[in-house]
Amino acid sequence: TGQLLGRAGLYEALGWPGCEIAWTIRRDRWNQGLATEAGRAALEFAFDVVKRDDLISIMTADNTGSIKVATKLGLTYDRTETIQGGEYSIYTISRDEWRNCKDDG
Repeated sequence: TGQLLGRAGLYEALGWPGCEIAWTIRRDRWNQGLATEAGRAALEFAFDVVKRDDLISIMTADNTGSIKVATKLGLTYDRTETIQGGEYSIYTISRDEWRNCKDDG
């Protein structure tokens, strides 16, 4: 239909806690695997093309959908941090962890 479903990619603003893999999907298209598919492509781009060693993903602790996507992609909870006045959970993955996760299935 040509409608925007969402977006995914890398984000690293000045002062940001690291290179972030991020995604957002239009609510009426949740639970269709789109965020996981887009996140997987962004991980591959970050590690294979951009040659990043580590990535983060930032979300609120109650964002169960994004936490599920992050863990499916192999990211693990690292810490909670205050960012721009809010409390956020930070999930991380290294290139080696991603390779092992990718090789496992």
